[in-house]
Amino acid sequence: MRVNILDEIYKQCHEHLKETDKKRDQILGFFAAVVVIFFSSLDKLGEVKDIFSVILIIFGVLLAIILIHYRKWHTIYVNSAIVLQNLILQGNDVIDKNISEVWETLIIKEDYKRSKKTKCIVFVLKRTLLNTEFTIFNAFLVISFLPLYILISKWTCLSSLSGLIIALFLYILLFNLISWVILRESKKQGYKDSWLLRFSDSKSTSANNGGKD
Repeated sequence: MRVNILDEIYKQCHEHLKETDKKRDQILGFFAAVVVIFFSSLDKLGEVKDIFSVILIIFGVLLAIILIHYRKWHTIYVNSAIVLQNLILQGNDVIDKNISEVWETLIIKEDYKRSKKTKCIVFVLKRTLLNTEFTIFNAFLVISFLPLYILISKWTCLSSLSGLIIALFLYILLFNLISWVILRESKKQGYKDSWLLRFSDSKSTSANNGGKD
C-alpha cells in the first residue's frame, strides 16, 4: 500500500480524534450549564425539585456512559495514530503481521513498562492527575453527582459532610471501574478494535466483491 494512502488514513485518524474530544467537551459544557441553571432555580422549583433531580441523575448517568465510550475511542485513535506513523516512517508493508508487531512493540510493551512503574505511589499520582482524559471524566462525574446531592442530603446517615464525601467517592469509583473494564476489553482486542487498522478486512471485502462481479 502506498505511503500517500497511509498519510490519508493518518489524517483521518487525527480528525476523528479531534471530533471525539470536541463532542466530549461539548457534553461536559452542556451538562455543567444545565446543572448551574438547576441549582440557581431551586427556590422556584419548590416541591418538584426532587423530580428534576432524578431526571438530571438519570441524564448524568447516560452521559457518563457516553463519555466512557468517547474515552475508549480517544485511546483507540491515539494508538492507531502511533501505529500508522510507525508504518509510514519504517516503510513496512501494511499486513496483519507488521501491524501486530508494531502494536505489540509500541502499545503493549510500553503499557507494560508504565505498569511496572505504578509500584511507585508518586508516579501513579503524577500520571493520574496529569492525565487529561482522566481529569475531564472525573470532573464530569463530580458535576453529575451534584443533583444526587439534593436527594442524599435528605438522608440522615449521609447528610453530614463525611457522608457526602464517601458517597461522592463511591460514585466516582463505580464509573471509573466501569470505564476501566471497557478500556481493558478494548485493549484485549488489540489493533483489530480499530477500524482504521483493519486493512485485511477491506482487502477481503474487495476480493469478495470482485469475485461476485
